[in-house]
Amino acid sequence: MQTLGVVPAEWTASDIDGQAVFVVQNLQDVRDKWPLFLAGKPDFVKVFLLYSEQHDQRKDDPAYQYRRGIDPALVPAIVERARAAKLTVSAHVYTAADFRTAVDAGVDQIAHLPGIGYDEKLGRDRFRLTDEDALRAARQGVTVISTLTEFYDDMTVKPGLHEYFDDVIRSNFQKLRVAGVPVLIGSDQFRRTTDVEARALSRLGLYTNLELLQVWCVDTPRMIFPDRRIGSLEPAYEASFLVLEGNPLDHPSNTQRIALRVKSGHVLLPGNPPFPPLKKK
Repeated sequence: MQTLGVVPAEWTASDIDGQAVFVVQNLQDVRDKWPLFLAGKPDFVKVFLLYSEQHDQRKDDPAYQYRRGIDPALVPAIVERARAAKLTVSAHVYTAADFRTAVDAGVDQIAHLPGIGYDEKLGRDRFRLTDEDALRAARQGVTVISTLTEFYDDMTVKPGLHEYFDDVIRSNFQKLRVAGVPVLIGSDQFRRTTDVEARALSRLGLYTNLELLQVWCVDTPRMIFPDRRIGSLEPAYEASFLVLEGNPLDHPSNTQRIALRVKSGHVLLPGNPPFPPLKKK
C-alpha cells in the first residue's frame, strides 16, 4: 500500500513503511504487520485504493509511484481483522471501481467522493457511480466524506473542470444522497479547517443552508466522536457551542461571525487557556 503525503525529506521508502503507512503486498504481509499496527493503539484503519482496477498494471511500474494503492484482494482480510479488533475501516478511493471494492469488502467509510482523483486519460466512465453502487452503499450503512475542495480554488471550480464536475462529481454526490448515503464534510486541505469545504458545498448548491448545518455541526462530529454526547443543546450533552452574530440559515457566511466560544461549559477568551488550571491535591 502506498499513499500520498508530506514526509521529512530525509526519509527513505523504508522509513515511511511502519511510520507513515504499513506497506502490504500480500496476505503474509498483512498477518506479519497487523500486530505492529495494533500496537500503535489506532482509532481506526484506513486502506488506500488508488485506481485499483489497474493494480496489476501499476504495482511494479516506477512511473506510478505514489499513484497506486493496496492490492484490492487484500482489503477483505484487513476488514475482517479490523472487525475482530472493534475498529472501523475507512477507504481512500478515486475511481468507481475503488468505491465498489471498498463496499464489497465491508468498509464503514469512503474517504473521498469518487471522481476526485480524476485522470482525463482514463475517461469519465471510470469515475462515475451507478444508482446500484449508491444503493448498495446505503444498504451497508457506508458513509462518504466529501473532499470537494480538491476541485475548488478561491470559491470556484478550477478552470477546465466545470463540465466534468457537473457530469461526474455532482452526479455522484446526488446519487449517493438520493440513495440515503450520508455525505459528511471533510477535506484534504491539511492546513485549513472544514470551513472551506462547507463553503464549497454551499456555493455549489449541494446542500441547503439547513442541511449544511445539520451535516457540518451534528452528523460529521458525531461520526468522528461516536462515544461523545455532542451536536445538541439537550440536557446531558457537552456544553460546547458557538454564539454567532448572524443566522447561518440566512447565509452560511454568518458562521464566520463568531461572538462567543464555549467549550465544555468554559467560555474561551483570546489569550486565556481553554480550561482552568488543575488544582493540586
